[in-house]
Parts: sequence; C-alpha cells; structure tokens
Amino acid sequence: MIVVGISVTSQIEAAVTRNSASATALYVDSVIAPLLPDMRRSEVLEESVAHALDETLGQGALGTRLESFKLWRRDGTILYSTNKNLVGKRFPLSDNLRAAFAGDIVAELDRHYDNQAERDSGLHLLEIFNPMLQPWSGEVVAVLEFDEIATDFEKDLRQALVRTWFDVAAVTAVFFLGLSVIVVRGSRTIRSQSRSLKQRIAELSDLVVQNRMLRLRVQRASQRATALNERYLRR
Repeated sequence: MIVVGISVTSQIEAAVTRNSASATALYVDSVIAPLLPDMRRSEVLEESVAHALDETLGQGALGTRLESFKLWRRDGTILYSTNKNLVGKRFPLSDNLRAAFAGDIVAELDRHYDNQAERDSGLHLLEIFNPMLQPWSGEVVAVLEFDEIATDFEKDLRQALVRTWFDVAAVTAVFFLGLSVIVVRGSRTIRSQSRSLKQRIAELSDLVVQNRMLRLRVQRASQRATALNERYLRR
C-alpha cells in the first residue's frame, strides 16, 4: 500500500504541478506577450516596454501572485527582471532554462529559501519557465521565468494527495477484504474436506475390521469342514 501510495502521489504531484504551471503560463503569456517587441530582432528592451512591464506586473492578479519575473534571451542575458540589479547581466543557462528554450514548459515547486525575506515569509514558490514562441514559425525566441506564490497551489495539491491516499486506502481495504473472504472460504472448504476424509478413513477402518472378522469366520468354517471330511473318510 505504501509503495503504491508513494508512486501514485508522485504522479499526482507532477500532474498537478504541470497543469497549474500550464494554466499560469498561459495567463501570464497572454498578458505579457502583447507588450514585448519582436524578440528575434531586439537585443535590449526599450525603456517604455520595461515601464509597461513594471506597471503590469505590479498590479492586479499578477501583482499578487508573482514574487519575481525574468525575461531571458537565448544567450543567457536577462532582458528584464523585477530585480533591476539583474537586468543586462548574463548567466549560464540552467537545465530548466535549456528545457524551456527547447520548447517545454518547466515547473518546479521550490521549498528552499534563497534569502532571509523568503524565509521570514514562510511562502513556497512555484518556479515556472515558459517558452515564448514566435508567431507562425513557432520558434522559441525567449523564456519567461516567474516565481508564483504557491499558497493556493499547495492547498490544491494537499487536497489531491489526501483524496489519493484515501482512494488507495479504500482500494487496499477492499482488496484485503476480498482476500480475507477467499481465505475464510478456503479454510471452510479445507475443514469440510478434512472432516469428510476423516469420516471416509473411519468407514474404511470399519470395513477393514469387518473383512478381517469375515476372513476369520471363513477360515474357521473351512477348518471345521476339513475336520468333518476327515472324520467321514475315517469311517
């Protein structure tokens, strides 16, 4: 049960993470993409674009859901970030970024705190790497990296895991109940067959005794007949 539960919950967690990331990425992409220029030709973002991103990310649903936001170029340069100290800097591409530039939406629940502020908040973050595709060609021209506050996600995940463990426990209970019924029925059958076998053995033993007594009687009768014949012949 434990092995099955762990396997199923791992798959459930991966599926919930993937679905949540896809939904958030679709929403963010629909809001952010119209603000960006042609990323194949833009080496840097104009100040007006950066200002528009600041306003968009600082208000509404994005302002409350996103903890941080970065726009990555394929060479590892950060074109935009809510942390202004990172803008224009270039970093080696992580495995998640490489996967995103390959066209995959990558999501990972980060339970580790990178700084004291995150540690004090006690909030976990859902890190999402969303590839930005060029219209028509489908080419990945940039990657949006954003950290979503995972409070609602973790709540949904806990509920899904609780339901999963309940279902696994229920199925296991039904399985063992069915197995118990089979064992009980088998035990009854064995006891019944054992009683029947003992009865047959007893009957066979009685027959053996009867046959032995009958054989003795036959022997005695034969002996008496022989004796009578001898007496008759002597006369």
